[in-house]
Amino acid sequence: MEERFVFPIGRRTWQILALIALLGLAAFIIWFLFNATPTGRDNVKITTSEVVENKIDTTVVVENVKAQESCTKADYNKYLDSLKQDLPISEWNKLGDSTEPYSTYLFDENGNYVINEFGQYQIVNKRDFTVNQLAIPNQLEIIFKRRDYDTTNICNRIEILKSIHFLNGITERGYLAKEGIFYYCNILSENREIDYPLIAKSIDLKNQIDGKSMLVKSTEDLESCLKYINYVSSNNVSDEQIQACLQLINAHRKMNNGVYSQKKYFDIAETVFESKLPIDELKNALSNFESDIEYYDKNDLKKSLSRYLRLYGDKLSIAEMKKTQKEFEKSKNREFSKLAMLICFASIISIATILLLYSIRQLLKDQSKS
Repeated sequence: MEERFVFPIGRRTWQILALIALLGLAAFIIWFLFNATPTGRDNVKITTSEVVENKIDTTVVVENVKAQESCTKADYNKYLDSLKQDLPISEWNKLGDSTEPYSTYLFDENGNYVINEFGQYQIVNKRDFTVNQLAIPNQLEIIFKRRDYDTTNICNRIEILKSIHFLNGITERGYLAKEGIFYYCNILSENREIDYPLIAKSIDLKNQIDGKSMLVKSTEDLESCLKYINYVSSNNVSDEQIQACLQLINAHRKMNNGVYSQKKYFDIAETVFESKLPIDELKNALSNFESDIEYYDKNDLKKSLSRYLRLYGDKLSIAEMKKTQKEFEKSKNREFSKLAMLICFASIISIATILLLYSIRQLLKDQSKS
């Protein structure tokens, strides 16, 4: 085998083959490292022509509640005092009154009639306490009881007071004392998911969309506020979504002679919030949409935005699918690189062995001549 396969090939040839194997090893190491890098995704952008045609062009790539231990009774009393300042003419002291005395049968702890020594049912005089439903402390206690906030839940109770104080601040004083405060207490007692951050975020969204500060003067105004609160709560609208939406609305508001009615901005907000795009992609989509907002405003802004976000979502799905395919291809390339590196390394070892045999053969020849 040595005479037929190894030695007929010159030493220089084997050295060249060893160099090639070494270069191959280095190349496949680089190829492996390249396929080990994170896989990026193509940028997604929707053009106006895609919106017009309603078809993707695939050829173009493009505040939290405080910790319980940090709240004190003094903090609670401070917020309670703020409510008293909001409602100076409301009832704070007369919490209820006793009824007139009346006679009734006496029952034991098991609910059975008590019989006296004469074999007659025993009768006693009693008074009941009638709670004053118009007293603000009683209204607060109803909220605390329905939410299971006992006296140890000071922070939770403070959050309720903060919520009511915030709502008081956006309500006309006359309506507040007459009806508003009782509506607010009832809303907070019936809806456990409503808290101060949600209320503040919802009212701020309404103010930004309407372009003016909200002042509740009637039940109709209150229902308008509840519309926003319920929507933000049920759709889990985040602060980042709101900021992205308001940026688009403000861009349209700054336009001169905009066609789309500003009274319908809530419809724009609904379209944005219901797009279900990841927040980073939503910001990117709205930013690109905003750059052509004058064009879209002339072609039904809401319809164009809805179509734009849907196409963006479809194109994003395609980009994600391509990314997954690239990751799969890189995985296969890494496996191939490992095999190729192993083969190159084995080739280097084999050729080195052959070259060693050349050296031994030459030494033997030299010794035989001497």
